[in-house]
Amino acid sequence: MSATLFVPGSPGGEAEWHRALEAQGFAVTGGELSGGELPFRADLEWVENPSDGSFADAFSFGTTSDAHQRTIEASPGALVLSLPVDLHRERSAIAKLGRVLASAGASAVRVEQSKAGYAIERWLELVD
Repeated sequence: MSATLFVPGSPGGEAEWHRALEAQGFAVTGGELSGGELPFRADLEWVENPSDGSFADAFSFGTTSDAHQRTIEASPGALVLSLPVDLHRERSAIAKLGRVLASAGASAVRVEQSKAGYAIERWLELVD
């Protein structure tokens, strides 16, 4: 089982995300995230926001406010994290990662398998 997280946020690009994650004890090497107390490695990719409304649309299913959708749409891009674990079994480690992402500038998280996306604060409440 695996989980893929789509994480829009304020960092201005891939290098900025990497610096923020590395400052908190993670290693980012060749598209892979490790360390930081994660009991697994995760594939990591940065995608640029095409500024066509698709970022906001990804969170438009009643789980985020219109104002938060505008914040998401204003994001320069997002991280896509492919976690090689079950979201429920490893939720403690994933919640720790989520808190790091929040402090690095993440504004929301969407679990691609379910299409459920929430503002980062609410997502952390649900995962915790």
